[in-house]
Amino acid sequence: MKKGYCGEMKIQLMLGDITKIDNVQAIVNAANESLLGGGGVDGAIHFAAGSELLEECRTLGGCRIGEAKLTKGYLLPCEYVIHTVGPRWHGGNYGEADALAACYVNSLEVAREHGIRSIAFPAISTGAFGYPVKEAAKVAVKAVNEYLTGHEDDFEAVYLVMFDRQTHDVYKKALDDVLNGAEDKPVALRSDWKNLPMPEQCDHFTLKRKFSEQEMKNLRHGGIPQVMEDKWFWYMEGNKLYAHRSWTGYCIYEVEFSDSEEHQVTVNRDPGQYKCTSITEDRAKLFCLLDWWVKQ
Repeated sequence: MKKGYCGEMKIQLMLGDITKIDNVQAIVNAANESLLGGGGVDGAIHFAAGSELLEECRTLGGCRIGEAKLTKGYLLPCEYVIHTVGPRWHGGNYGEADALAACYVNSLEVAREHGIRSIAFPAISTGAFGYPVKEAAKVAVKAVNEYLTGHEDDFEAVYLVMFDRQTHDVYKKALDDVLNGAEDKPVALRSDWKNLPMPEQCDHFTLKRKFSEQEMKNLRHGGIPQVMEDKWFWYMEGNKLYAHRSWTGYCIYEVEFSDSEEHQVTVNRDPGQYKCTSITEDRAKLFCLLDWWVKQ
């Protein structure tokens, strides 16, 4: 069995009907905001649980996207149902990933608060809500894995249950990638952030360091500032890395990587853009930056 975030992997995939799973305390319902039943998984869970589930759901006052609420399981083999409302897909630029991740995190949080140690999820939002399966799978397994990393003692097993083989295989690939640290990451491009070319006033030195294949792969993903505290924007073109100050766009370092352990560095020496004049200081600073970036 694969090793996950901690010890034996607690995230497991299952192919089948989530309403018939009898080895978990709770299953998760991919509900709509009314919580009064619908199509797909939602309709199947309400049908299998019987009318008492609907009666309890009427008392909950609905549920907002990304939130989660608990009911009894009634005629289902499990003791509880955790209802969560996934986002509808609108192209991916409207917070869908954050909302979908919240469905998994909040469902796990509800389970933990009620002492539920085993839980099964469907492929939330991938049906009528139109979320692409590949993208939904990445969000789901990453969210669950990250949550369990901080709550490893609270759960015995978390199942991701797929109704068909094709969806199962997509989630399996996403799970393998996340647990092996190989999930797809966006690659930073020159056009992603403001940047200025290296000025004519520059200096050169050699940086000696051996980079593994994985470290070079990480460097090639680059880094795009996400918050104000992110001071650098870096990207690679060919075998060259360009490092820019995020708030000014000034290019401070260009690193030309070689197949050996010696790499040629060009450093900004325009006093209006960069104050440092010491190669020794720059070598140490760049060495620390690269050590940090290869781990991103």
